Amino acid sequence: MEDSYPFDSLDDPVPGNLDAWVAFWIYQRERKKLDPEVCCQLNFVRWTLPTMIWTRPGNKGSYSDYWNCEVIGEHKSKGYRLPVYLVSYPDLDVKFLLRNNFHDWNVSVLSTTSVSADLTGFEIDYPDPKDKTSHAGDIWGNCFFQGFPEEYQFGPFNENSYKFSSSAANNSELYSFIWLILRYLRTTKEAQS
Repeated sequence: MEDSYPFDSLDDPVPGNLDAWVAFWIYQRERKKLDPEVCCQLNFVRWTLPTMIWTRPGNKGSYSDYWNCEVIGEHKSKGYRLPVYLVSYPDLDVKFLLRNNFHDWNVSVLSTTSVSADLTGFEIDYPDPKDKTSHAGDIWGNCFFQGFPEEYQFGPFNENSYKFSSSAANNSELYSFIWLILRYLRTTKEAQS
């Protein structure tokens, strides 16, 4: 297995599949007991996020027709090597780039459809008007973009409803944020059919 995944530093490429990343880094390289917070994060992305859409009545076909997760980057927090996830919902043409550093989640959204969901209560605008000069790679609000490729570092929802970034304090807040966006996109898609 080590011959298949020769990744020795954060500068090395990471395997694309989340299950492969977990198998390699956690079980092969680290060889240590996982912190419960790491397990919670991995389980949330691997087992909770897919249920938002794949279990919807009427969905037929393969699981991967509705959900896909890849590791496209990494970052370190509290001494742990952690993934940056690219979660895709292909039937809705939307992607979510996620990372959790044990303090909060950062999320970037890329959609082919303008998202007009009511996201009141989430970080959808710059907290300080001076931040409006922000550009890719800049920190704004609670978006720190650890491990995010530069092409996934966006301003807020109120600036661009196709590509935007935000943060969520915990799993429940992130779940609600993604659920509202998916519900809006699903409703829009069904109305166009």
